[in-house]
Amino acid sequence: MFRKLALAAATGALLAGSANAAVVYQSETAKLQVGGRLDAAINSVALSERATNKKVELVGTARFRVAAESNITDGIKALGFGEWQVGAETSHNGQWNTRFAYVGFKTDDYGQLTFGQNQPAAVIALSATDILIDWGAKATTSYEFAAKARQEGLIDYRYKKSFTNQAVKLGLSYQTAGLSSVDTGVSLAGGYEYGEYFPVGLNLAYDYYRVSATAPANLDDKNVITVSLTGGDLTAGLYAAGLYQFTDYEHKRNVNGYELAAGYTWDSGVQFLLVYNEKLQDRAVIVSNFAGELSYKFNPNFRAYVEAEIGVGDIDTVDPVTGKKLGSTHERSDDKVAFHLQYNY
Repeated sequence: MFRKLALAAATGALLAGSANAAVVYQSETAKLQVGGRLDAAINSVALSERATNKKVELVGTARFRVAAESNITDGIKALGFGEWQVGAETSHNGQWNTRFAYVGFKTDDYGQLTFGQNQPAAVIALSATDILIDWGAKATTSYEFAAKARQEGLIDYRYKKSFTNQAVKLGLSYQTAGLSSVDTGVSLAGGYEYGEYFPVGLNLAYDYYRVSATAPANLDDKNVITVSLTGGDLTAGLYAAGLYQFTDYEHKRNVNGYELAAGYTWDSGVQFLLVYNEKLQDRAVIVSNFAGELSYKFNPNFRAYVEAEIGVGDIDTVDPVTGKKLGSTHERSDDKVAFHLQYNY
């Protein structure tokens, strides 16, 4: 299980689609793969009385990815990877939103080094509870600078090694000023898992980011510590995980984030996942919800799933610049639900 989670972390949680990637060219020294997905979602935009848009709508999305590698010398390969969210409907024509785009070196024994838009090493710890296809993962501050921390201008090193019933994963990332609103940053992470039938894992991560002088006022320099625990296999049988994150801002009030995840995957292709998110700042509750997902795989390529997000406790408001609590909304966060049909190729 750890090896599967580690691979997802290293390639930006692309496991769902890349498992079906097609090899369009392969020789003794090079390989080219393409893949992607098409998704049709019936979205209930929001289910609260204060929601401005309550209409149910059908929305299509599409992704395209390409992965290539070629030998440089014995034990060392050059690699390139890109993934884009592309226009899936006429109203989205011409839209190409980059999710991943990096090049680098891959070795047989010493890990891989990449340059470009990728996720930092901290995803080793974050991926423990960031397990839903679309929603969840709202209790951390790790996605402040980029969606799902897909950060531009990143230099990233990853190493993983598997032993008998054991596995280790290490990561080191350096964030250049190529990321908007950031001058520099660093991310360190490691993970260890032991066990065969119900493996148990521990993951640790540390991040530091210094924002630029022109960054929006709501962004601040920060030190972040993330700890996560895992048990079981996310792809078969029972899975459980927990995450705690502490964010120490330079000027804003500190943030504590908690995520608890559980799920079960049946041999029939049915999977149920549930995640609880809670995020606190200056005694203010800014996130408190459950996010769940029930999916069924008709075959390795095609699946249907329903996902829902339900607010739990009343949400407070905070000053976006100082993080100081302003008061309570006396309302839960919006509830929402969506039904998806998705084809991966």
